[in-house]
Amino acid sequence: MWTAYPSDALDFVSIDSVFIFATDIETSWKLNLDLIDLELGREFWVSPKVSLRPHVGLRIAYLKQSFDLQHKGGAFSQPVIEAGSSLNDFVDIDNDFKGVGVRAGLDSIWNLGCGFGIYGNFALSLIYGRFSIDHDEYVREASSPFSKTTIFQKDTSFRASRLATDLALGLQWAKLLCSCQYGITVSLGWEQHLFLNQNQMVAMTRETSQGYSKGFLRNFSYDQRSGDLAT
Repeated sequence: MWTAYPSDALDFVSIDSVFIFATDIETSWKLNLDLIDLELGREFWVSPKVSLRPHVGLRIAYLKQSFDLQHKGGAFSQPVIEAGSSLNDFVDIDNDFKGVGVRAGLDSIWNLGCGFGIYGNFALSLIYGRFSIDHDEYVREASSPFSKTTIFQKDTSFRASRLATDLALGLQWAKLLCSCQYGITVSLGWEQHLFLNQNQMVAMTRETSQGYSKGFLRNFSYDQRSGDLAT
């Protein structure tokens, strides 16, 4: 759903400034990342000190992003409403993805002795899923009655495949217990996940130096961007 409000929707606003700016901008970004990997693999000793474990399987991914912005001061703090109140501008963006796909990789351990070893793991996954993108921008009076006026709304969803990479490197210690019936492993390392073209948030682009026209932003365009997400 794409909603573009006409210029007469905000006739009560009267800003003649060429540049719209804020003296205080607050941002908040939240990420919920849930990955479920189902693997089938086997470990091989290629030398007395090195073992390799190729594996294949499935990955279930849930990625939920929320990006909120609040603009205060500057042009927004001027008395732009008939009641003489000032405005605060809010932008709420949600970028949600749910999908499932295939995953394959190779784990390696370089044993140093006495149970210690250096491990390095790499995997690739191709995930097919559904994006749900929500962009909501509005202005609200900074004082009572705190009236809200919508500037722009866009809700869209689509299905796509995304490539993800996993990389891990670190130091581990392992020991077998109870006549080799049980084992314990403690590891300390660095892990990297890269999701290509995962960020599909909508961005506003100024096409000219014009500002408000009868209260509505004119000569602005909204484009759906494509960026990578790394954790």
